[in-house]
Amino acid sequence: MHRPSHIRVRTYRLVLALTGALVITAGDVAAVRAQCISEASPYGINVHAPQGSSLVRLMDEVQSCGMGWIRIDMVWAWVEPSQDTFSWSIYDSIVGAARARGLHIFATISQTPAWATTGPAGTGVPTNAADYYDVCYRAATRYRDSIRHWGMWNEPNLSQFWSGSRAQYINLILNNGADAIHAASPEAKVCGPELAHLNSGSWDVWLTDCITQAGSRLDIVTHHVYGNNHTVVTDRLEKSPTWPWDPPSVKQVLQNTGWFGRPFWLTEVGWESDEVGEANQANYYTGLLNNWFTGQPARSWIHKVFFYELNDTQAFSQYSFGILGPEPAYARKAAFTAYQNFIAAHPAPPFVPAKVQGANPPHLAVDVRLSPAGLSWAPVTCATSYDVYFGTESPGVLVSSQTTTTYNPGTLARKTTYYWRIDTWSGTEKTTGDVWQFTTAGSPADFDQDDDVDQTDFGYLQRCLSGEGGVHEPDCAAADLDGDTDVDGHDVAQFLECMGGPDREPNC
Repeated sequence: MHRPSHIRVRTYRLVLALTGALVITAGDVAAVRAQCISEASPYGINVHAPQGSSLVRLMDEVQSCGMGWIRIDMVWAWVEPSQDTFSWSIYDSIVGAARARGLHIFATISQTPAWATTGPAGTGVPTNAADYYDVCYRAATRYRDSIRHWGMWNEPNLSQFWSGSRAQYINLILNNGADAIHAASPEAKVCGPELAHLNSGSWDVWLTDCITQAGSRLDIVTHHVYGNNHTVVTDRLEKSPTWPWDPPSVKQVLQNTGWFGRPFWLTEVGWESDEVGEANQANYYTGLLNNWFTGQPARSWIHKVFFYELNDTQAFSQYSFGILGPEPAYARKAAFTAYQNFIAAHPAPPFVPAKVQGANPPHLAVDVRLSPAGLSWAPVTCATSYDVYFGTESPGVLVSSQTTTTYNPGTLARKTTYYWRIDTWSGTEKTTGDVWQFTTAGSPADFDQDDDVDQTDFGYLQRCLSGEGGVHEPDCAAADLDGDTDVDGHDVAQFLECMGGPDREPNC
């Protein structure tokens, strides 16, 4: 069984952090930006895992409707039917068909193989956490260039999908799987917990615990909400409860856990045409889309919707959630046309790059001595360049426009506060960064911190001398100017270069 070494994973991340984006051509940049623009589409649908001739037809229908996304079930039991025996053909075909049509994939990995659990096949808790880690790692590695968004199980708060406890899901599936995805593909996004919005399933308790205990590993919170009509769904998403004993809205839980304003996707919602009628199914699609995807400022916190589902099927004829009828005709229902018309009237918004994070030195850092690399920041997905602002007054002045994620400002004044900001460009779209600040340290040889390097400082150095190869006393770390664990002639030489005398500016 494949077990990636921590050394290999850490080394990759270090290289990525140091280099920012990999060295790529102008054509590569254009291709990446094109992908980012298409990923900005908020429109998706659940398709499960179509195969054979149905796959081509159904992907054609998704493309014709104008959607940008599909959500698929990546069934662990299909991928790894026996331990360490893998079969990817179903998903290779889906990925190929989706990419050929410019569609993006959100894949949810679930359904335990019988060999991997002592519980029920499909819903049982994995006996070995490493087995779920392994399949997630392999999937993210195999589809690194084609699937960038991964879900960690489906509706684990319902016993028909997960037989374990909430704690087992968080530890063995959500955190464990997220670690595997990020290790295999650092640019991938982990989504979850994909809960069913049912009070019987304690959805609010589950969502609270998942965010508080796994939020540091999650990139996108995903949730499933159904209701008798689009108004009920919207109320469940945002309406405050009337009475203290009423369940909260999704918005309240996100606010209470500090997630509100961060990425949130509604990954299942829909209505059965046999229950509400095809006309009402279409009306509810249009109503929900009008509620959430027409630019209303208070309703911009849902970033994507994946309706349930693309098509009905003869194998499960009791369900009629599809916007297409069953095989072989796959007749379009009114909801298909309603969705298609809405997308045409409300195309995806322009892609805007994310704000830069990962400031080094950190915001408000003090006693800073810059490394030779200077300032650095975390690379932004789909960024084509960065504008660097730097100076002693906020927000700094524009000093560089560049593609790399480090900037060396040269020699800095001692004990001085500097301000800097990084603006991110992706094509013609710009995102203005936060203003950060740091304060530089004084002279490294000013041991008593009185703004000069004189005989008093030399006295401290003399007391700390250990000789070459000796280990200095614990309170003499500052005297080890060259950082080699001893205080010797080399440190004395550096000190003398700095020494300016009493009440005089140090020379370093």
